[in-house]
Amino acid sequence: MAIMPNPKKDPKTGVYKIRQVIPPALRPFVEGKGELKRSLETRDPQEAKAKAVEVNLELQAILAAARNKLALQESKTQLTQSQVEQIARTWRLREVSRLRDPEILERYVLRELDENGVSYEYSSLAGFYSDALEPIDTDSKGNEVYSSRRLHAAMRHFAEECLALAQVELSSDNPLYTVLCDRLARHCMEICNTAFKATHRQIDHGIEQLLVPPIHPAGIAANTVSLVHDAPKIGEFFEKLADEQGKINPKGAITWRRERAAVVRRFIEVFGDLSLNHITKQMCVEFRDLLKLTPYRPANEVSQLPFKEQIAKAQQEGLKTIAVSRVGVLLNLFSGILTRAKNDALINENPCSNVKVEVASVIRERAPEFSDVELNTLFGSGLFTGEIRPARANYGEAIYWVPVLLVYTGARLEEICQLFRRDVEQKDGHWIIHIRDWDESQSVKTGKSRVVPLHPHLLELGFERFLASCATEGPLFSELKVSSPTGRYSDKLGKWLGEQIRQILGLKTGSISPLHAFRHTFVTHMRDLDIREDIQNAITGHSQGTSVGRRYGSFRQLHNAIAKLPRWPVPVWHPFSVDDVPTAEAEVQS
Repeated sequence: MAIMPNPKKDPKTGVYKIRQVIPPALRPFVEGKGELKRSLETRDPQEAKAKAVEVNLELQAILAAARNKLALQESKTQLTQSQVEQIARTWRLREVSRLRDPEILERYVLRELDENGVSYEYSSLAGFYSDALEPIDTDSKGNEVYSSRRLHAAMRHFAEECLALAQVELSSDNPLYTVLCDRLARHCMEICNTAFKATHRQIDHGIEQLLVPPIHPAGIAANTVSLVHDAPKIGEFFEKLADEQGKINPKGAITWRRERAAVVRRFIEVFGDLSLNHITKQMCVEFRDLLKLTPYRPANEVSQLPFKEQIAKAQQEGLKTIAVSRVGVLLNLFSGILTRAKNDALINENPCSNVKVEVASVIRERAPEFSDVELNTLFGSGLFTGEIRPARANYGEAIYWVPVLLVYTGARLEEICQLFRRDVEQKDGHWIIHIRDWDESQSVKTGKSRVVPLHPHLLELGFERFLASCATEGPLFSELKVSSPTGRYSDKLGKWLGEQIRQILGLKTGSISPLHAFRHTFVTHMRDLDIREDIQNAITGHSQGTSVGRRYGSFRQLHNAIAKLPRWPVPVWHPFSVDDVPTAEAEVQS
């Protein structure tokens, strides 16, 4: 293990610095330098020691790259496994040193808006990379067998990046390429956990300037880069970033683009498609003030107007505008694009970084979950006995089964609505659902699939009968169609169900998210039953910052935890005639 250099005080300035001597054999690969020097930019000895840890990462990454080049130059043969492993370790050092870059961070920490589209939820993507290392079978000796094809597909982008960094070539049909992908996947899992913990440390301490604390300096002489006068235009730069996201995380890229495209389009409509270095702070302030006037859920004829005309229409007709908290989210999305431009040395400063949106503290009038009384009222309503049905839409039995599955699984609305028939099967004599993304129309918020056992009450209510009525191929709820703007199955049904639940329970608009409240209720009852947190997370898909949380607990433990939940007074509902309902209830009771 390399010994970390100690900070030394400059006798003239009193500022601490760190020096790393370069071994003579490595000097040709570090521009002939005999040592590396970095200023720690502080006169405080304790602060210098803390900063030295971070700077040392950069120095060790440079030395590791030089050792790789020396080893390859001296080697007369092809790459060895130890060299491949060293190349992967060097890539990991460099990757950790770049976690301050939001685009790099998004490789390892998923940041998505909550169900209300206001606050962000964070989760580690370690499970996404661990999927590539899942065994697919066992051989005759009982050894686990892995899919190299799946591993190569998952890590191809990182492998190409790693090999380019090391300036070597390695064919994908070479067994060492599989070794490289394996090591990179494991490094990615470790980086995910590091980045996730750092993100939450930042949230806990209320730090707003960066997505994560400064794990490492932005790079050599990052602040001395001169302004590039031929910077690309904002529209062109956004498309480049969206294309990069598509290569790194194809499924997540859809949401990434959708969230930001409208913001960039609005800015361009107001100020034009400017070069990045022509965007000023004053423009960002004006843009913030215009966003505050954006109409809330405008009618189609209004939403199709240019941005400024939408605002004029809203002011003329007194239309409701979006919440100030939403303005902050939109401005942060725009600022994130400019931060990437700064990190790419296309601009000196992000002009939007210090443009703030003052949001008043919101005091919740009520808890986010349903009370027992509310659930009793809801399940006794016409929504579950057949009297309440949409006038102009056909959602089939999803009207009944989706809310019932939500209350007994704790899953997210889209996770239930996007289920395919093949996602529901029996395991060890028990019915389960797989929450996964085997079809291109499916997605899992955290990128990690999971298994959820079904509560016995679901079967007593006739869920097996419903399964028997479904086609063996395709979506479980065939009447639900993917929404073209969002790519979700749940949009229309969710909106209709939400309106009905609010009316039935007399809920104020904005006081609670009706469909997400089932998930909150599920978690609350799990906690009241003292179910271990790791088992809760394995069922709900919440992340603990590592992939461990979703791997703890045997299937039996998960099933037992689900079975402990209270039985809600859900009536038997079946597309029988009225005369057949008593017969169905008698069959269930027997």
